[in-house]
Amino acid sequence: MKKKSDRKKLMDQEDQLWKVCVKSRDGSKSVYSGQVKQIKLAKKTSGKKGRPKRTERKRLMDQADQLWRDCVKLRDGSKSVLSGKGGALNAHHIITRSNLATRWSLDNGLTFTSGEHAFWVHKNIVESTEFIKDYLGEEKYKNLLERSHQLAKWGVPQLRALVEELEKTRRLLE
Repeated sequence: MKKKSDRKKLMDQEDQLWKVCVKSRDGSKSVYSGQVKQIKLAKKTSGKKGRPKRTERKRLMDQADQLWRDCVKLRDGSKSVLSGKGGALNAHHIITRSNLATRWSLDNGLTFTSGEHAFWVHKNIVESTEFIKDYLGEEKYKNLLERSHQLAKWGVPQLRALVEELEKTRRLLE
């Protein structure tokens, strides 16, 4: 019984906050946006230790991301393409990872040390882009840009196949 009343209270709070947020859409900053996010998060939680539910699609995307990172680092010999150093390495997306058309393409990644990645690649954008163009070659870079303009949708079956493909690639590179 207590759970139903808690759910009802939560729904009432959400309705009140939603009304306030809708009223403030005229451009003024909503004071309640953080509370709305908390309520939405509370609704999504599975109830087990308050963790949000993870969909199979999200789990597969995370797995593909990790496999992609491993493959890029192995392909580059576990060394930075800039300095040739090993150690703490990051796999850098040439085209932003939010672009699903090229997100898991091995052509879209280069290995840098964590310092180079944070303090050179993302701070000196023009210089690092020129380095990447020279490293890949003009033709390969243009092909990558063209592929990035395509629309890509990844459903669960496509992501499963991608994960299998990346696992095979990783085994070949090891």
